[in-house]
Amino acid sequence: MRVKFSDRFEYPFFPNRLFELASSAEGYVNLTISNPTTVGLPYEESLLDVFLERDNLVYRPDARGLERARRAVAEYYNRRNLSVSADDVLITAGTGDAYSYLFKMLCNAYDNVLVPQPGYPLFDHIAALELVELRKYELDYSHSRGWRIDFFDLEKKTDNRTRAIVLINPNNPTGSYVCRYEAESLARFASERGIALIVDEVFFDFCIGFVADRASFVASTDCLSFTLSGFSKILGLPQVKFSWIVTSGPSDCISEAKERLELISDTYLSASVPVQNAAPALFTAGHPIFGAIKERINENYVFLDKLFADSAVRLLRTYGGWSCVLELPRIMSEEEWTERLLLEAGVLVYPGYFFDFIREAYIVISLLPEHPVLREGIGRFVDFCKKHGIM
Repeated sequence: MRVKFSDRFEYPFFPNRLFELASSAEGYVNLTISNPTTVGLPYEESLLDVFLERDNLVYRPDARGLERARRAVAEYYNRRNLSVSADDVLITAGTGDAYSYLFKMLCNAYDNVLVPQPGYPLFDHIAALELVELRKYELDYSHSRGWRIDFFDLEKKTDNRTRAIVLINPNNPTGSYVCRYEAESLARFASERGIALIVDEVFFDFCIGFVADRASFVASTDCLSFTLSGFSKILGLPQVKFSWIVTSGPSDCISEAKERLELISDTYLSASVPVQNAAPALFTAGHPIFGAIKERINENYVFLDKLFADSAVRLLRTYGGWSCVLELPRIMSEEEWTERLLLEAGVLVYPGYFFDFIREAYIVISLLPEHPVLREGIGRFVDFCKKHGIM
């Protein structure tokens, strides 16, 4: 029997060579790990107590999310002096769901959405499933100011079928925040063309050092904006599956946008009731994890910054998030760099092409590993470089 499947994306998928090598390798240090629950953070069993509530046995569905959960999200922003109402919040099971909802709402088949390059490789599959075309606008790097949006390239990629611009704030993996000037320029650009902004701020609270010039879009009124975040990152709890969309913008369009989102959400009702009931308590109980993550990423980044100062290996300036980027001498391709590091040095890193870096040679490493683990992996990397006359 031959069944015809959807042609939304090509199948079958094949594992890349680096994955195959890592699957058979032993004893390597993994510097790509991004799961906070597996890196020795101080999760307390008391976190489980927030789910022991009689109300969890009662099902009272609300397409927007339970009011207590939405109110807890609004209070999280209000504590940061960002004006958000519970009525502006819609709860989802994850940011992947949130993107899917927004692509459904904003795009007809084969409309296009602009996403940053470099950027996290999440959108290709979501866009394919929603029959949306992705167009990648470039981020440009200079050592003095870090990564900035190339507005000339953004203009070039935009046409009359562009329905949204996606921002990752701060970007993953570059760690670059959208500065206030960029935020104002983007809002003006989008408003003039009738384009929505989708702003993923899951890493927004994770500054590396002090960052003065960063702008959240959560309370923006200049254009229709949808700001995403969730417990996966801000509380280091990816397993609880609790995220949200905050709708903001001109009063004449946000009401319709919220009604349409509610209808889509009502079709799926995917967010867990026990997690929604626990949301207010989780914001408090999970705060020590947030603090531990922030302390660790800063400690690891300071170590790397000192180590690679005045080195042939350049650490690109990172302002926030859980990753950092190293620029390597172009004596071999990224593919060769990462494969030889794994096979000869016993350290696993990501090649830049996984994240659509425009040129070579870059590698991406996680700032989440415990500091001794990071030191061990970076030590192996440095020894490899010295052996080959690079450092």
